[in-house]
Parts: sequence; structure tokens; C-alpha cells
Amino acid sequence: MVRRVFLDHTKLGWTVLMGVLLYGEILVYWRAYSLWPRTEAHEARILLVADPQIQGYRDEPQSVLGMITRWDSDRYLSKTFGWATFAYDMHALAFLGDLIDEVEHCFFTLTGSITDDETYRIYVDRFHGIYPPNSAPVMIYTSGDNDIGGEGGDPVTDEKVARFRQHFPVQPLQNIPGTNINVIAANVLSQKASEFEALPPKKEDEFRILVSHFSLMPTTYSDFSRAVVKAADPDVIFSAHFHYGLKEEYERSSGKSVSNVTRRFTQVGDLPIPLNINTDRNANMIEEIIVPTCSYRMGFKEMALGLVRIRPKTGDLIYHNLWLPSRFANLYLYAVALPVVLILFVIGQRKAKNKPRSRKSSFSADYSKLV
Repeated sequence: MVRRVFLDHTKLGWTVLMGVLLYGEILVYWRAYSLWPRTEAHEARILLVADPQIQGYRDEPQSVLGMITRWDSDRYLSKTFGWATFAYDMHALAFLGDLIDEVEHCFFTLTGSITDDETYRIYVDRFHGIYPPNSAPVMIYTSGDNDIGGEGGDPVTDEKVARFRQHFPVQPLQNIPGTNINVIAANVLSQKASEFEALPPKKEDEFRILVSHFSLMPTTYSDFSRAVVKAADPDVIFSAHFHYGLKEEYERSSGKSVSNVTRRFTQVGDLPIPLNINTDRNANMIEEIIVPTCSYRMGFKEMALGLVRIRPKTGDLIYHNLWLPSRFANLYLYAVALPVVLILFVIGQRKAKNKPRSRKSSFSADYSKLV
């Protein structure tokens, strides 16, 4: 006799739902984390966050959908940052600009009743909710064109620059405590090259890292770049803006690229990048790393955080891309799984309603009527 197998569609629906959520909200992040490098106790560690660009209110849908897209984007940034702070004890955290999106619309109110400063404060509170101000002993903020203007026809104004610096304090030179490493922030949109002339002379055993939103070597900014590089005398430069990552090598004096091959960073075949900061101080070459965006809303397939590992005693500096999981792939998975789960629930409910009563329960009911 063949035994009939009863399939509980409702339980199956719950199993599929929980499995998809477990995979999309935990396992994909754990898998990315498991591929990140392990560090050593004596190293100084700097986390680089490029172009988080938290989503605004004007360009997103003016409905519940807009609330959901902003919530999901913020949540992704928060979760990936949380995994990074879980993985590493950071000595410094540097934001490479474009912290906020639609800054020009902070002068365009959300409802017509909120002042410009209050609108901007909403962005700031969201940002600090994702990246708490006490996340590392040293917090470094650089502004981008989405923070102070400069994108398209949006002008840079003193008011925007002052407002950014009020909420995201910027210091010209910051030391990583207990090390001989100093970080210098630069911005071609809001600073003049003369501001860097006040920097103290570089010490013999000092390492200097220059961070900027824009690349400091393109010919567009050649005068500013040459002056800043000369005054700051950095050992390496980290920048962002392009949303994809790459490594370039330039002549200090001219800003001319001397890289034989310009290759974008990709997860396939990605290796740690040793940077030549322990070479002759008078060398005319300088390396620049452009860090990929950490936001899936920037339209690029691959996102990453940047990790800088420095061994001050030996002068070794190694850069890693901390590759992040694809969010759109998970959202597509949810879009496919949701109707499947709903169908299973509907089938389960219909079967429960149409399930025949057992003979024992039927007999008991009929007997109770006779009594």
C-alpha cells in the first residue's frame, strides 16, 4: 500500500521565507566578512568610507516607496559598517566625501514648513545614526560636491562650507595617537592651496596620508594639486568620487601619470596592495588609491570599504578593498521569493479549510446531537 505524503504548504511557506531572510540579511554579510583580511595587533588601522551619499527626499519617490528605499539604503550602509567595526579595532575612520545626497535641496524644504537648517539637520542625524561620531579615536571628514555644492550647476558657497564644517569638524592635520602617522584632508572646492603652507615641516620618521574627495592628480586641478602635494609632502593619497576603485602612480612635480596600466579594482583576482611609503623621501613618484563607493545606490556592481594597514616600525603600508555583498541581488531574490511564499500560504489556507473531518470527530458530533 502506497502511503500518501501530506505536504503542509503553510509550513513550507514559512521555511522558504525564513531561509531567504536568513541568507539575505545575515549569511551574505557573513560571507563577505569571512573573506576580509586578518590584521596584526601592532598595526595601525584606518577605515576609508567613500561616497556613502545617503539618499535624499526630492529625487526619491514622494511616497511610502521613497521611505522604504531610503530606509533600505541607510540600513545597508549601517550593516556593512557594523560588520567592519566588528572585524577591526580602528585607530582612525576617514570619510572621503559625498556624505550626503541632494545637498543643494537642503535649501529646498521637505514640506514647505521646515527651515533649511532643520532639513540639513535631518540628513546629519541620519548620517550619524549610520556612522556614530565616536566610532574611532580619530574621525576625519572630507567634503564632496554633494556636500557643499559643485555638482552640475550647483555653486559652492561659503554658507554651505561653513555648515558642513559645523556638523563635520575638519582639521588640517590629525595625528593617530601613539603613532608617527598624520592624516591631512584636502578639498579643491573649498580650500586654497595657500592654506597648506601653514603645515609644519615633515619630520624624518613621519608618515603623512593625504585624503580627498577628488583625485589630486588630474590635470584639471594641476595647480592646486602640485601646491598641496608640495606643502603636505604626503607618502600616499586616498581619494574617491568616481565610485569605482583604482590605483595610479604620478610624478610629484608634474602630476603626470606614470602608471603603465590603469585597472579598476574588481573582486575577481583582487589582492592586497602594498604601497611604497618606505622608499626614498626624495623620490619623485607618489601613489594614489581611489576607493570604491560603499553604497549600492551609486549604480556600480561592486562596492567596498577601504582598509589601510600601517606598520610604523617597518614603514609597510598595505591597502585592502573590503568587498561588500550585492544588495540588488538580494532584493531581486526577495522579489522572486515573495510571490512564491504568498502562493504557498494561500494554498495552505485553502487546504486547511477543505480538509475533511476525521471519522471519529464526525461520529462524536453526530452522537452529541442525538444526546
